[in-house]
Amino acid sequence: MANTKNFIAKNGFSTGDGYSMPDIRPSLLLDFANSKTLDPRITFTRGSTATYWDGHTTTKAEENLIPYSQRLDVSDWSKSSGTLTANTDTAPDGTTTADKFVPNTSTESDHVVYQSFTTVGCVASAYVKADGLNYVSLIFQGGTANSEGVQFNLSTGAVSATQNANGNITNVGNSWYRVELIPTTSQTPSFFVIEPSDGSAPNTNQYFRSTYAGDGTSGMLIWGAQVEQRDAVTAYTETDANPIVKYQPTLQTAASGEARFDHDPVTGESKGLLIEESRTNLVTYSEGTAGWTLYNNGTIKNDVAVAPDGTRAAQVFNYDGGTGVLRINTTALTNGTTYTMSVYLKSNNSDTPSVNLQIGDTTVVSGQALTNEWVRYSGSGTPAVTGYNFLDIEIPTGSDISIWGAQLEQASFPTSYIPTSGSSASRSLDSCTFLDLSQIDYNQGNGTTMLIEAQTPGNSSLRGLMNFSQGNENNFYGITETDGTITGRIRANSVYEVINTTVTGLSAGAYSTTAMSIDFNNVSARTATNGTVSTADTSFSQTVPAEITRLAIGTISSSSYVINGCVKKATLYPKAFNSATLQQMTEE
Repeated sequence: MANTKNFIAKNGFSTGDGYSMPDIRPSLLLDFANSKTLDPRITFTRGSTATYWDGHTTTKAEENLIPYSQRLDVSDWSKSSGTLTANTDTAPDGTTTADKFVPNTSTESDHVVYQSFTTVGCVASAYVKADGLNYVSLIFQGGTANSEGVQFNLSTGAVSATQNANGNITNVGNSWYRVELIPTTSQTPSFFVIEPSDGSAPNTNQYFRSTYAGDGTSGMLIWGAQVEQRDAVTAYTETDANPIVKYQPTLQTAASGEARFDHDPVTGESKGLLIEESRTNLVTYSEGTAGWTLYNNGTIKNDVAVAPDGTRAAQVFNYDGGTGVLRINTTALTNGTTYTMSVYLKSNNSDTPSVNLQIGDTTVVSGQALTNEWVRYSGSGTPAVTGYNFLDIEIPTGSDISIWGAQLEQASFPTSYIPTSGSSASRSLDSCTFLDLSQIDYNQGNGTTMLIEAQTPGNSSLRGLMNFSQGNENNFYGITETDGTITGRIRANSVYEVINTTVTGLSAGAYSTTAMSIDFNNVSARTATNGTVSTADTSFSQTVPAEITRLAIGTISSSSYVINGCVKKATLYPKAFNSATLQQMTEE
C-alpha cells in the first residue's frame, strides 16, 4: 500500500515503505475538520451562544418567478386594451428602463399587462409611478374563484381596495412606489396582472378589474415586477428570460457550551474547530431595527432582504443623489483605542457599487467594490476624537445595497458575528482542553511530538496553538505563534524560553501545519512548519515545567492567548521524532 499524506492524516502513522514518517500510532488524533465531533475526553466550555457556518444549511434567498421583470415589451408579457412604450423614463435604479403603459379609450375592464402564472402561495410586487393615472392594481387572477387583488392610490400612497389579500405601498423616491400583493387565501391563479386605472372600484369577482375608458394619453410607468413563493415580499431581483431562485448558506447559532465546527460559507470547506477569545459588539442594534439613521438623503427599508442567518431581517439602503451615508449607533468610542468594524453587505444592482466604512471620523475601508452575494467586510482604525458613537457606511449615487450584521470590537481584527438588540453584547471565550492527562500516553520526559494544523492568527501578541500547561500561562510548553512567526516555547517557573523558530511572515487566517518534538531527558527539541525544519535545539535550559495538568488546544492554557481561528487537526505521539520525520509530517 502506498504511503500517502491522506493515509497519515487518517491513521496517524506510516505504512513503513521508506518514507520518514511516524512509525507508531498517535496516542491522540483529533481530526476536527473531518469528524466534526469532539473526543469525549475533551472538556469544552463557552459561557454564551456563538455564530458559525455549518457547511450544509441553506436558505432560499433571492427569488423572482416572473421572467423579464424589466421588459414589459417582450412577448412573455401580454398587453390588452392599451399601448406599451419601452424604456421611456428613469427607473428606481437610475437607469432609463421604465416602461409606460397607456390604456386606450374603450370602456372596459381589460386595460392590463399580464403573464400566465399558476403557482400557489405567492406574493407579488412591482414599482409604479403615476403618469396621468393615479391608481394601480396587482392581481393574481383566478380561474373560477374570486381573484386575490389589491388596488393602490398613488396620489395618497395608500391601499384603496382589496379582495382576498392585503397590500403594502412604499414611497421609494422620485414619485416611485413599490406596491405589494400578499394574498390571504391559497387559490391557484391563472395570471399575474398589473392594471393601471382611473380609480374606479374593482369588480368583486374572479377578475378584480376596474371598468373605465382611458383618454389615450394618461398612463403609468411600470418597472421591476416580482413574484415570490413565500409569505412576504423581499428585495427586488431582476430577471431576464429565466426566473431566478437562489439559495444562500445560513449562519448558525451554537448554544452555550456547544463546540463550533466552522466552514467557509462560499466553498463549504470544513475549517475545523473554531476557538475564539471573548469579545463584545459595541453596536447597539446590529441588525438595524433601530439605531440606524440616514445621515444624508436616501431611503432605508427595514426587514426586507433575506439576511445571512436566513431571517427576513436585512435592510436595503438606496441613494439616488450624491453620496449617501447610513449611520449606525455604537457605545461611545475613545481616541487612541483601536477598533474593528465589520458588516455584511451585498449589491442589489447588476453593477458593483463601492462603499466606504468609517469608525467615527476614521475611514477603515475605502472604495470597496461590492458583489451580488453576501460578503462580510471589515477594517480597523482609531477614532480621532473621544466621544464619537457611530459607524458610517457611504455608498455612491444610484446604489441599492442590502446591509446586515454590523459589529464593532475593541480589537485589531474581527471575530465571529455577535447579534445585539438594544445594547452591546458579548460572546464568551471558547476553551478546549484535556484535563485528565492520565488518559493520554505522551511520554513527557523521554520524548513527545505534537502536531497541529490550524489557522495562523497573525496577531501581534502571543497566541497558543497546542500546549501542555499548568492551567495558566506560568508553566507550559508547546507550539505558539506571534505575528506570523511559529515557535516552540517553554515557560517554567514564569521564565520564558523560545527553543525553536521555524517560519516567519505567515499570513493571518492562512492554514499551516506545525510539529514539535521535545525530549527533556536528552535536552533535544525541534519544530517544523509546512515542511521547513528548525535547527535542533540541544541546549535549552528549562526542565519539565512543574504541575502540568492539561493539554490545551487553540490556547496556551484554558483561557489565555487564544488562537482566534480554526483548528483542523491536533495529534500527539509518545515519541520525539527526528527532523526528517517532522519535515515530511508537515509538508503540504
